[in-house]
Amino acid sequence: MVTEAHPPAAYEAACCALLDGLTAAFQALQHPGCVRLIGPVVPGATMTFGARVPGTSYQLDPVQAAFSFGTMIGWLDQCDTSLASGALHPAHMLGALLPVADYQARKALAEGSPPGSVHDLLTALLDAHAWQCGAAGTAQGDASAVRCDAVRAAGAATVASMLGATQAQLMTTLSHAVREASAACANEASHRWWLGDASSRGVRIALIALAESPAEHAPSSTARTVRTAPTARPVLSLEQAAVMRIRERFCTSVTAHFPGGQATRIMALFTDFERLRASSINEMVSLTVHN
Repeated sequence: MVTEAHPPAAYEAACCALLDGLTAAFQALQHPGCVRLIGPVVPGATMTFGARVPGTSYQLDPVQAAFSFGTMIGWLDQCDTSLASGALHPAHMLGALLPVADYQARKALAEGSPPGSVHDLLTALLDAHAWQCGAAGTAQGDASAVRCDAVRAAGAATVASMLGATQAQLMTTLSHAVREASAACANEASHRWWLGDASSRGVRIALIALAESPAEHAPSSTARTVRTAPTARPVLSLEQAAVMRIRERFCTSVTAHFPGGQATRIMALFTDFERLRASSINEMVSLTVHN
């Protein structure tokens, strides 16, 4: 039985955020400057059964996949404003969440377990947006730095939760994220790959926190200042005109980037939100691989 952790309207908006993030990513692949930055840090250093980067043929470790996918989403800074909460956009959280979800799904299949569903990803996305808004409320600095710090902290917290973090590990994750915030994104406008940087740092912080020994999870003075859960969930819903606009933009980007038959299959799945939510992560991401 599917657990509805959020209202139906929120899941529709989350589907739109997924489409919107993929639209931005596919459009960015038309820009050589973006293409040069994505993929493995060392040419040829891919990871078998790693996280796949939509719109490409890359299979990378989840940290580098988050950098690549996040960079693609943020490159043009053209996500639909109807989904935004001020300067914060739920699609920005996909840079961290989708690579980790795909890695988990592929690992589960290799171990003979059922992979996670798109519904699970959307629930994580809605949770991450709540973390994102909460983190922005406590961050300091100009709007660009706050937006970047919020993505990093929310990504770290949500990824840690996706990977089964205990309460102590979650506190450690947030503590690490807060301590790093002051230096990592002082001037977001200085680089177009800011979202890839924030996304990959969030994933890396979560993985480090989960790898530490239990003795290293004692609450620090920094950790005690961080909320362990969002205190309020932002209202996320869309008018149908916005839903239609996001679907149309998605279909246009897919048609421009993928061969005809593949584009048709992608559009058939992604524009049917009920079918999309019921799909496995593996099925969804497999459709978006560009060979």
